[in-house]
Amino acid sequence: MGPHDGRVDHHPDRALEGGPGGHLLEQFLQPPRGDPASEPVEWAAEFRFFVRDRRVHAWSPYWLNGSLARKEDEWVVEPEMAAVTRGLVDRLLADPEVDLPVALVLDAGVIKGRSPALVEANEASGAGIYGCDPRDVLEVLRAATSRTVG
Repeated sequence: MGPHDGRVDHHPDRALEGGPGGHLLEQFLQPPRGDPASEPVEWAAEFRFFVRDRRVHAWSPYWLNGSLARKEDEWVVEPEMAAVTRGLVDRLLADPEVDLPVALVLDAGVIKGRSPALVEANEASGAGIYGCDPRDVLEVLRAATSRTVG
């Protein structure tokens, strides 16, 4: 399993209101009932993409075949999985129907035996940079933390 063990993320900080069951915090504290929202999956590879203005400014692998994507002091990239994952992210960013903030981090990867998929979206200011160039990440962080005066 990948670092998420195939579980659906139901963290209380992700939203203030829950569904018909009430406040999300209350739902989070209740034991799960019934089937999970999705079946467990095993990630062959995962990548982190720092995005500003719907364009990838920096990316890095972070998970490969069940462990951190590192060999000695280097980040390991599997080119084919990186290419199909980047294609998915680029299609998502190009879709005007997808509402996105100015700056964010997308984690995406390849599910073993299947296809690329989006893992999650993260706030840019709290995401680890892994093997990304810090200068490129800084541009995304500036956009994520700037205030608009209006």
